[in-house]
Amino acid sequence: MESITRSFVQGNSLQGDSLQGDSLQGDSVQGDSVQGEQCEAPARVVIAPGAGVFQPQATLASGTMIHKGQIIGHLTSGEVRTPVVSPFAGQTGAALAWAGERLSTHQPVMWLSLASDAP
Repeated sequence: MESITRSFVQGNSLQGDSLQGDSLQGDSVQGDSVQGEQCEAPARVVIAPGAGVFQPQATLASGTMIHKGQIIGHLTSGEVRTPVVSPFAGQTGAALAWAGERLSTHQPVMWLSLASDAP
């Protein structure tokens, strides 16, 4: 088994043209252009900045327009109360976290639809 491993590591599979040749430095990336699929998603997800019990803002209903930086709720963990802030503007969609639900860090809280006329 050791001889098979040694020949694989020392062979062309790791040191040959496949890693040092045109496949990494070729035509696939030239200058600042990026090749491949590009996705423009019309929605974003607001995530919890930390762990705690979620309490949404009372005035926040589905379809409400919110501003970038607006507080959409709070997380409470012991004596610490942390605001959940939207990093972008949009229209609120489906809630992904409910009042009183225990959330973990980076757990989705709410969908936001991005609109060209969003504040």
